[in-house]
Amino acid sequence: QQLRTGTRAVDVRGIAGALVGRADLVDWRIVLGPSARDDADEVLVYVAPTPDADQSDLAVAVARDIRTAAGLLPTQVLLVERSELPYDGVPLSRRVLMR
Repeated sequence: QQLRTGTRAVDVRGIAGALVGRADLVDWRIVLGPSARDDADEVLVYVAPTPDADQSDLAVAVARDIRTAAGLLPTQVLLVERSELPYDGVPLSRRVLMR
């Protein structure tokens, strides 16, 4: 994929692996697709934290874990309510979305 950082493969399984089983997340989505600003693809990670999660450093911790697991930093990590996740209610197998 053509990311802002250059053409490279996106390890979606690695990104998902960094999110699955996190005790501080209720649910999550990975959205891959072209940016509204330009043709470069972006990797957006939406996470819904648990009510007791320390949200102050959660986005940074998620981005760090994704970089370790998949070798890239997401374009953005967005903390949202579960009801605000893109395509809320989709099964686990559909948590990775292409725009």
